[in-house]
Amino acid sequence: MPATFTIDTPRLRIRELTLADAPFMLALLSDPSFIRNIGDRNVRTIPDARAYLEGGPLASYARNGFGLWLVESVATGEPIGICGVLKRDELPEPDIGFAFLPAFWSQGYGFESAAAVVAHARAALRLPRLLAIVSPSNAGSIRLLEKLGFRFERMIRLAEGRPELKLFAAETNVAGTAPAPSRRMTTHALNASLSGTFELGGDLPVHRLGFGAMRITGRGVWGPPADRAEALRVLRRSVELGINLIDTANSYGPDVSEELIAEALHPYPSGLVIATKGGLERPGPDNWVPDCRPERLQAHLDGSLRRLRVERIDLYQLHRIDPNVPEEDQFGFLQRAQQQGKVRHIGLSEVTVEQIERARRVVDIVSVQNKFNLAEREWEPVLDYCTAQRIAFIPWFPLQVGKVGEQGGAVTSIAQRHGLTPSQVALAWLLQRSPAMLPIPGTSRVAHLEENVAAASIRLNRDEMRLLSS
Repeated sequence: MPATFTIDTPRLRIRELTLADAPFMLALLSDPSFIRNIGDRNVRTIPDARAYLEGGPLASYARNGFGLWLVESVATGEPIGICGVLKRDELPEPDIGFAFLPAFWSQGYGFESAAAVVAHARAALRLPRLLAIVSPSNAGSIRLLEKLGFRFERMIRLAEGRPELKLFAAETNVAGTAPAPSRRMTTHALNASLSGTFELGGDLPVHRLGFGAMRITGRGVWGPPADRAEALRVLRRSVELGINLIDTANSYGPDVSEELIAEALHPYPSGLVIATKGGLERPGPDNWVPDCRPERLQAHLDGSLRRLRVERIDLYQLHRIDPNVPEEDQFGFLQRAQQQGKVRHIGLSEVTVEQIERARRVVDIVSVQNKFNLAEREWEPVLDYCTAQRIAFIPWFPLQVGKVGEQGGAVTSIAQRHGLTPSQVALAWLLQRSPAMLPIPGTSRVAHLEENVAAASIRLNRDEMRLLSS
């Protein structure tokens, strides 16, 4: 593996360790929490740390092509932990390992780096299975492994007289091939978790790259899809790829999108957030008419609850503010629905800053879904407002690139330079434009879904962001 190996995530850079990292390794390996939770490596001096590096990670790189890697903060450049893949003689298959300095615990760095390493093991190393061993008392690491999809198999001892450990395992073999690597990244891993995490309403964590379920319906967003089986595969594959935010609406079909989501995914996996919307009637294909009278909103909400087979919608969004109905009636309905326990969080769509502020006088608004992409940025003031207020901004129609996507334009130039598609560049730009941005690209094909999810691991440099943002 070349010395320039890196994996970039929104907040972290994962790279190979070198002997120059001995001071950090001394601090990590001699920390009481490391000795307590993982084991004493007898590293007490800089020479001890160098010897550990030479006999451990550096030797593993040469022998296996992988090993423990350094995890650095993108914001500060300082090392904060280690994470990687190990090959132990005592285990039949490689296992994942991770450790962080206590100052960086409980900030999501462990999950973000471990998810990236698991995705790398799948997409680049092509490991069919990955193991993990952990002390039974290390509750934090056990929770992290379970969140990554690892399952407990049995108790083991690595050697006679050694402490008993919990053995976990995860299947990593996934159909499809990872996109071609760019010069800045070793792999574009297929895992939406690499897009980072946003907490809706401060208590509902979702990966920032979601899935929009409008395109799994028929032409004109009307009726059933042309390929129902493929639509169901897309939904199931989205969850396999780490997507835990699926956005739909009662008007998609109408009803069809919500019904397919329930058919494909119910009972829903833990942590999956399904956001839906109400407030638009559908007289026919490509025809949308706002009707936000409280009685119609009630019918929309009750229908969504029934079709999605849930007792409460995690995120319910007003699809449009109806100009023919007093705003207080529309916001008042949302407030009552939340008080009745039918809705957990509330969002709006296609709104101005002034409308958001009026709504917030009645209910807490946790998301705004406006049209936004590289080519269409009229809602930029709303995006900036949402970013400042920690309100999720969900851009619909996110893959539109306009003139910048024409041959010879900025998007195609960047895409060709890194072996990407223009759509992947567009999604990467959105994800880096604001930490509150939650793109929800939609598709009716698994191949396109995987292409979109690969964008979660792409990081554009400052010059590229400046060029695309100009």
